[in-house]
Amino acid sequence: MELTVLVTGAGGDLGQAIIKSLRMSKYCPRIISCDINPLSVGLYTTDKGYIVPRVDDKNYLDSIVDICRK
Repeated sequence: MELTVLVTGAGGDLGQAIIKSLRMSKYCPRIISCDINPLSVGLYTTDKGYIVPRVDDKNYLDSIVDICRK
């Protein structure tokens, strides 16, 4: 079974550190990322990246659930 991990806030320092740690992990997970900014580098250093609304947007949680279902 392949492990898949979703990293939110992929453009921030913490998101970048998490992505780097996951890449170095012995588990070799498939990494999915999301961020509000389409220019966030984390969106392009993972296996798949998604642009999502801000966390205070009423559609934020629905967008995260949709990503997880995909």
